[in-house]
Amino acid sequence: MRFLGFIILFSLLTPQVWAQYQTSIRYESKVILPPNYDTTKTYPALVLMPYTGGCAEDFFNKYAKESMAQSSSLSGKFSEILELYNARHSTDRSFIVILPHGVGSTKDHSWQGFAACIERYEKRVRKDLKKFIPKYNINTDQVVIGGVSLGGDLSWALSMRNPELFKGAIVTGSRCSYPPEEKFPILKAKNYSFFLAMGMEEGKHRLTGMRYARQLLDSNRVAYLYKEMPFLSHNRAPLWLFFDGIDYTLYDDNKTAVDHSAAAKWVNKLVGDYIGDVEVNDFDLEKDKELLAKGDGLWMPTKSTLLENQIILVRKINDQKISIHLFRDDNPLPPLEAYLSVRDDAVILEVPDQLVGSYRYRGKTVGGDDASKEHGTFMFGEDEQYFALDIEQLSAKNPKRFSTYSFFVLLAK
Repeated sequence: MRFLGFIILFSLLTPQVWAQYQTSIRYESKVILPPNYDTTKTYPALVLMPYTGGCAEDFFNKYAKESMAQSSSLSGKFSEILELYNARHSTDRSFIVILPHGVGSTKDHSWQGFAACIERYEKRVRKDLKKFIPKYNINTDQVVIGGVSLGGDLSWALSMRNPELFKGAIVTGSRCSYPPEEKFPILKAKNYSFFLAMGMEEGKHRLTGMRYARQLLDSNRVAYLYKEMPFLSHNRAPLWLFFDGIDYTLYDDNKTAVDHSAAAKWVNKLVGDYIGDVEVNDFDLEKDKELLAKGDGLWMPTKSTLLENQIILVRKINDQKISIHLFRDDNPLPPLEAYLSVRDDAVILEVPDQLVGSYRYRGKTVGGDDASKEHGTFMFGEDEQYFALDIEQLSAKNPKRFSTYSFFVLLAK
């Protein structure tokens, strides 16, 4: 009787266990076509993956909201996102978005759950691409997969398992925990590329996993671009950074695998104790009646000071991340963070906007002969052995006052 009772209990529980680890997705993925879609042209495609607690459509809608899209339809939102994306380019870059069904769950975090999750999205995406490629004139050489968290894990795993399906992957907030298969020669041969992004406040397990993934790609000479964002924890990359990922994986055909250890070498070169001059300019908000009536005000310089023999400390946090500590008359300011990356074989120091305690830093690097350098970046080279940095320091405690700090660091020691 006990054995019979066990059989009956098992038969009742089996559907629940199977539902927990479902390996198929019933419904076809949603497709969002670009505005002015032309049936005579071929288009790239971006496949978005779900994250834990949300579906691919939720992921898309979060970026639509960040882009301040006013439309309520998916096609209308995508049109507004593309308008914003194409504003950074001289030519139109239209692509198709594919949104698989299904919501990511914590059930997908166990090894059994993640294996089933991989299987169901792999089967669904394969089946949909087989139908969508001829139906919507998708260029088979320009299909990219991307996501955050579980979506990043899936993008990494499906890339390792199916390099023939995609051109690249946008992997953000991911541990990249899926064990790589012996398909690196295929990834390298087809110039596959990964755009990897991680918040500096992520959990150690994700940072460690991402670091291991980068080492794998380096050792197998697979192209990738890695970004770390100060003060970003386990969250999706900001819209502009996701746009960078689309640019790199979908449209950059000249990328090659680079030696990312160059960034670590420059970190070691930057680290040190420096003595230099710091120019400080103080500003106050002077109210004008007419401007005040419009809700505006005037920033007026009140004091300019050259502080000589000031201390500047540059400390290493990891192989790409440094902290910069400024002192004003021996009084330490909250440190700001910067990180180094490699782009087109050039090493770049990036200082993103960041909030440190009660201060907001907005860094803008200067120096060299190139006046068109990007905001917050500076490229190092054989002829550029220094960096100069302008910082705006706005006190949250006193929004009517702010200061700018300009300092110059000579790297040759």
